Amino acid sequence: MKKYKFIVLNILFLFFAFNIASAESLEISFVDKLRYSQDSFFAGEDIRVYATLQNNSGFDLQGIIYFDDNEKFIGDFNFFIADGRNIETWVDWRPSEGEHNLLVKISNLKKLEIAKVPKEVVLDEEIITTKKIDIDIDTDKDGIGNKEDLDDDNDNISDKKEIEQGTNTLVFNEVVVENIEPKTETKANLNDSIETETKKIITGDIMEDLKSITEATLEKSKDLTGTTKNFLEKHKETIDEEIDKDKKIELAQKELQESSENLEVKEGVNLYTANILDAVPSVKEMYSFILGILIYILNTWWLLLATIGLIFWLLYKYFRHRMMLRRF
Repeated sequence: MKKYKFIVLNILFLFFAFNIASAESLEISFVDKLRYSQDSFFAGEDIRVYATLQNNSGFDLQGIIYFDDNEKFIGDFNFFIADGRNIETWVDWRPSEGEHNLLVKISNLKKLEIAKVPKEVVLDEEIITTKKIDIDIDTDKDGIGNKEDLDDDNDNISDKKEIEQGTNTLVFNEVVVENIEPKTETKANLNDSIETETKKIITGDIMEDLKSITEATLEKSKDLTGTTKNFLEKHKETIDEEIDKDKKIELAQKELQESSENLEVKEGVNLYTANILDAVPSVKEMYSFILGILIYILNTWWLLLATIGLIFWLLYKYFRHRMMLRRF
């Protein structure tokens, strides 16, 4: 009976020896220290805590990394890491005010070999990394923690003075001005102050008037541009219709000439118009083309501005030339 027990024990020993690796033979560890997604942060802010793992064990590994804060679980990260590589793991964290002991450890570690079933690795000694951090609070959200801020509630009353007065350093209080002597000013200083204020008022009024005039001008310009564009579009439609009618008449006249050689047809007669534009269709086509260009310019603001600028420049050159001729 003892012989069979010895054989069973040996079989179990060999089984565990081949399927379980010891942590002492593993070269896997955390490198550097824990780092955060922000260089500075305060209580109540959401940040990310990073931990970098390095694997030099000679084979690939998988496992879970647990993040604890003051021995309380805050998150985990499932990882796969190849031999000779580093991997960065993280967890999101919203810290509270006060001291925090962060601890990161590896668990459920398994050895991954090619074409083999993953083998669990029993750790004789935990692989961990820790970091202590003191989290401050920023009551007035000015980017300075209360421990360094001389005015925690940003009410322009220092914390020291509020403590002396018995008011709460974390509650905003209105500033009460007491025993402040009025500032005496000389006549010259008073005149300078009046002049400065007057300049500010005048400048402000001028700027406000210019703003109002500019807005009114732009509004009128938009209305005028829209009205002009609508007029030109309707006029172009009328010209285009007349061009189509003229072409139909011309085509009918040609057909009539071909079918009736003995019938004299008076050419150049237009039944729809009585001016030169109606008598010469090519002129109307040119006129329609010019109207199309004007409509396109009115629809394109930068081209409209460029055209207006060109017109003013030509007028300037023209009047300057006239002035130069008058001098001579």
